[in-house]
Amino acid sequence: MDQNLRSKLRAVVLECRSLLEQSIKEELQGRFGIYASGKNGHLIIEDETRMGHLDREEQELRKALLDHLKLFGAEGQTAADALDQFIRETAFTWLNRFVAFKMLEARSLIRETISRLGNSNGFKMWLTEPGNEAHLPDYEKGDLPQNGRGEGPRQRAYRSFVFAQCRKLSEEVQVLFDPDSLPSRFFPRPRVLKELVDLLNDPNLTEAWQPGNEETIGWVYQGFNSEELEQAFREVRISKKKFEARDISTVTQLFTPKWIVQFLVENTLGRLWLELHPDSNLANSLSYIAPFDYRQKANNKGQRIKSVKEITFLDPACGTMHFGLVAFDLFVEMYREEMANAGKPGWPEKPPVESEGEIPAAIIANNLHGIDIDLRAVQLSALTLYLKAKTLNPKVQLKESRLACANVHMLDGDNLKQFIERAKLGPTHKRILTALQDRLKESEHLGSLLRLEEDIRQLIAEEHERYKREGRQLLIPGLAEQQFEVEAGQQKFWEKLESQIKQELDAFVRDHTGAEAEQTFFAGEAAKGLRLLDLMAQRYDVVVTNPPYMSARKMNAKLKSLMAASYPDGKSDLYVAFIQRCLNFTSPKGRVGMLTMHSFMFISSHEKLRTSIRKEAVIESMAHLGPALFDVGNPGTLQTSAYVFRQEEDPKVRQNAVGTYFRLVKEQDSEAKRRRFEEALINLRAGRDDPIVYRYRQDDFDAIPGSPWVYWITPGLREVFEKFPKLGEIAQPRQGLATADNFRFLRFWWEAGLDRIGFGCKNTREAQATGKRWFPYMKGGGFKRWYGNQEYVVNWERNGAEIRNFINPETGKAYSRPQNTDYYFRRGVTWSKVSSGNFCVRLSPGGFIFDVAGCSVFPPEDHLLGFLGILNSKFIQALLKYISPTINYEVGHIESLPVAGEWNIKLQELVTQASVLAKIDSEEDETTWDFVAPPDWPDGTQKVAERHAQLAEIERQIDEEVYRLYGISDEDRQAIEAELATGSIPQLDDDLEEIEPGDSAEQEPSESASREALAKAWISYAVGVIMGHFRPGIENGVGRGRFDSKTAEQLQALEDQDGLVVVDPTHPDDIASKVLCALDIMFGEDEAAHLVKQALNTNGDPLLSLRDYLTDKFFKEHVQKYRKRPIYWYLRSAKGNYGLWLYYHRLDKDIFFKALLKYVEPKIRLEEDRLKTLRGRRESVGSSGREAKQLEKDIDRQEQFISELRDFEEKLRRAANLHIDFDLNDGVILNIAPLWELVPLREAKIYWEALREGKYDWSYIAYQLWPERVEELCRKDRSIAIAHGREDLCEVEPPKPR
Repeated sequence: MDQNLRSKLRAVVLECRSLLEQSIKEELQGRFGIYASGKNGHLIIEDETRMGHLDREEQELRKALLDHLKLFGAEGQTAADALDQFIRETAFTWLNRFVAFKMLEARSLIRETISRLGNSNGFKMWLTEPGNEAHLPDYEKGDLPQNGRGEGPRQRAYRSFVFAQCRKLSEEVQVLFDPDSLPSRFFPRPRVLKELVDLLNDPNLTEAWQPGNEETIGWVYQGFNSEELEQAFREVRISKKKFEARDISTVTQLFTPKWIVQFLVENTLGRLWLELHPDSNLANSLSYIAPFDYRQKANNKGQRIKSVKEITFLDPACGTMHFGLVAFDLFVEMYREEMANAGKPGWPEKPPVESEGEIPAAIIANNLHGIDIDLRAVQLSALTLYLKAKTLNPKVQLKESRLACANVHMLDGDNLKQFIERAKLGPTHKRILTALQDRLKESEHLGSLLRLEEDIRQLIAEEHERYKREGRQLLIPGLAEQQFEVEAGQQKFWEKLESQIKQELDAFVRDHTGAEAEQTFFAGEAAKGLRLLDLMAQRYDVVVTNPPYMSARKMNAKLKSLMAASYPDGKSDLYVAFIQRCLNFTSPKGRVGMLTMHSFMFISSHEKLRTSIRKEAVIESMAHLGPALFDVGNPGTLQTSAYVFRQEEDPKVRQNAVGTYFRLVKEQDSEAKRRRFEEALINLRAGRDDPIVYRYRQDDFDAIPGSPWVYWITPGLREVFEKFPKLGEIAQPRQGLATADNFRFLRFWWEAGLDRIGFGCKNTREAQATGKRWFPYMKGGGFKRWYGNQEYVVNWERNGAEIRNFINPETGKAYSRPQNTDYYFRRGVTWSKVSSGNFCVRLSPGGFIFDVAGCSVFPPEDHLLGFLGILNSKFIQALLKYISPTINYEVGHIESLPVAGEWNIKLQELVTQASVLAKIDSEEDETTWDFVAPPDWPDGTQKVAERHAQLAEIERQIDEEVYRLYGISDEDRQAIEAELATGSIPQLDDDLEEIEPGDSAEQEPSESASREALAKAWISYAVGVIMGHFRPGIENGVGRGRFDSKTAEQLQALEDQDGLVVVDPTHPDDIASKVLCALDIMFGEDEAAHLVKQALNTNGDPLLSLRDYLTDKFFKEHVQKYRKRPIYWYLRSAKGNYGLWLYYHRLDKDIFFKALLKYVEPKIRLEEDRLKTLRGRRESVGSSGREAKQLEKDIDRQEQFISELRDFEEKLRRAANLHIDFDLNDGVILNIAPLWELVPLREAKIYWEALREGKYDWSYIAYQLWPERVEELCRKDRSIAIAHGREDLCEVEPPKPR
């Protein structure tokens, strides 16, 4: 199905969903008196006395719905949520049915049913059939009179016809067409029915319903869920919400490209068939199978020949059975081939079925199995298989398919007890059913990951032991005692128990027909649970799936806890647990085919998983797909791999197994990957090598520390890992301080101010002696090679007392983790743990504490430059792509790098030169404390380019020297260069840590963009001079510049001592005038004008253009440059016609009063005088004439401006009256929060509300505004008490030293 048809289908599906859901809501509220309140989401149920308009059938329906909502309320779900879920389920059920009718009609499998509604031929013929005579008079009466649902007699007859069709189809596909289910009883009203059918009859969708397009069903499912998917991810991204159980099926849904389905099915099921039957003719038609010598693999002597009927296939996250569709086609050919060869050597004696017409029913009854957590997906899977079977043989009679929903709700209460008593079940049955009920409570979270069958096996074993202890035998007809000791015997025991329980459940339902909803619901859910257990208890020849992907950080607390308990080695992501579960589902020699994220192949946290896989299976084939297989979201986020494992008990076979790997990580999208894969297969079949195909021996993965599956590494590079010592053997990498609350304990240096920072400390003892609060902090950051990312400071006052006392009050355990404190303040080499750019290291020059995300290594001093050079080389970048082709550069990765132990003076000299050049970049960046001035104007961009070219040449020489040190061959060097040149795997991976702000790969701007940026940098510098942030001519001052003494003195004279200026052309403190004056002093009047024009891309008056820029875009750009922690604050009026600028480091408790007295109040008086003058002129010229009309406009405009000024004054006075004595230790964002009405910064209001709610009571501003609340907290929290110097209030004992 092409993209255009998919897009059209999605749009129609969403329109149908909206139509159905809105109609159901309207009917429930308007007719049944059941609806959710718009204000608070509470469920409103109107009194039954107001329901006199309902007929008897509708009254029963209303009661059934209320009982249904009550049931789910018993499970902890709100009634409103249960109603919303029911509406969604009803809309989905009827949409699915109508889609099914369209597809069945297109295949001539049913008579015309919906395409022309009441005029459909099928309806008219049905009216004439025996048993339907009573409906014919209704049809003939026409459309009037109408009932309360808007149905006339003809519409009621049509509804009966549709239900009759559903009842007939339910004999074979009950899960979708069950006419007695509650959603079934809410049939769409006539108006809605017509709109729905009109949408589905769109000629543009005709192709979607045709035979061969069974995947339409999958796209309907994905389209129905698409808006919920986007909403759920938006909430997770913005509010950091965790996915709830009800979100799991929606947010983990991805429709697998058909060519990947074919690859996995052919390389599992197809390969199994060829090994069973080396003479099979199917070898020629399996076009996607990785070539292997299947004739040698066949060794079936002495073994019973397995029939195709016995080959079992499971998809444990089946969705709409996309894998099952492709497997169905292959099974059909397998049946046909076995029928043709029955009785021949190597084939079963008897054919698997009597006739070809029986094949579809046999496949559904014996071969294909599916489990999904979403009942809607199970409905569509059943429809998919039904369509497939009926298309092959329209007359075939199908049994219920081997599908199960893995979301079962066996309610608590007396239902189980009633059932057991009624059925007279023994204690064994009781214990097993009770355990089943308890475990199924977790099914809505775990789905197929619920190891239900293991629990039952354990219970059966315990029952056996119980009987043995009591000296009794557990006698089961047909099962001898000794058979019970083996798993097969236990399985037979369970099958007999299960059969008995099912019979009793059926009787229980019959006995309670018309009884309470709880009892029938219990029986239905118990039957679902038994069906699920039945599928889980089997072991399968082939397990193929595309499981859900969800990292632990997105899981709700319950799911996270269950995952940790059930899958300790797979708890990081749902897909990882599914790998383990799928292997668990397979029989000996069985195969697993999966499409998952690729990160498990590489990252260190999955090393145990990789080991466990290789201890039980061999990797037969893999299509390593990398990014962009799916065209959803950010194409680079989902990096995937499709692979096939085979269970293998023999360790020697596993070790020596050679897998076939297709490296498809560089192609731009799924279609390009498919074409390249097919090209590689053609080459292989022709006996030609292909550069994307690798053969790799499984045991060779151990050559690289951590055993990542880097199948594409060359033998020469693999030897490097074996030959050279590991970095960790020379200098162990270290993770540093984990504060557990960076917002509280970290600041950018410009927030704290240089005079508050303890620079140059050599150890923690010296740091404590300074009495300072803030100390330089090395915290990862963006791509900076050699030098840089020195932006943060950390609160380490009194040796980190506040951080060390940051403790969970409930458990007494510390939130923070001060690690490796003996290494704080040492010189070393540091890198960012998470980076979207290439790996790089830089010098940590001493005097820094380092972060958990700013990992560091501390080699001996004489090794320091050598480490810098080697770790920044292309060679190491390439090795890291092998060890971890993701965005995470963990300590484990770095310590496993091979390090050449000897290097010469040349390498150290080159590294020194590179570091010096890199430091100049820092000196030209105003957000560093090294800042001197921007690059020279106007030729600074050229000088920067020349310097970067010089640095690149030095780095090239370093690369050459490193290649020589490691003895890298020309062949391996070419492989490295090619790999790095293509950027083989974009540096994104959803299941890893979030990238910190600013951690992005840098790109060289264009020349024109660089000149504009350079001009703006000088404008920003001029603003900093005026505000007093930059200190021209002051030795070691930030922004000291490179000026002669006269120029520096002139610039110093422009500094505003209050750090308070105005946007007002009539005022001497107008910021635009001062900035232009500063530029004139630095560059001369003409060049200053040219700079402004270059920066703002304008030919207008420089002063006017500058003023417009400073009142509009400058603050936004300043906020972005200073990472949402601006030091120049723009306070502006509502419409932006007036504003003040103030400097963060000049804040005091009187600054707002100064602003009112010095600027705002005089400005209002001035503008009122102007208004008075205008009114006087109007009186003198009269009320008519052009001048009078113009004066009216001027007066109106002036009145609005004064109103705007008064509003500004009121808001500013409100802030001033808070009498806040600002403490810079609180940081920019909390100090600016009280000005949320005045600053164009969205975050200000968010943090003000959070302050009021008590979220940041550690701050000084909170203590000033809400002292009683904060002091109460000081009694319970020593860390808060330390923050406010109120340890005298604290009633909590300090933690013991660690």
